[in-house]
Amino acid sequence: MLEKFGYGATLIVLYLQNRLHPQDLALGGVDVLFGVLFLAAFFKTSS
Repeated sequence: MLEKFGYGATLIVLYLQNRLHPQDLALGGVDVLFGVLFLAAFFKTSS
């Protein structure tokens, strides 16, 4: 999970520096989405 958010932060920094295309940012955003979904599932199912 930490890797998902770290990768997302890296993509945002590269995009803000104009070193990444918007399409690549959108494709990489899927990892952040998976991280958020994992957190939601973890807190929803924890006992």
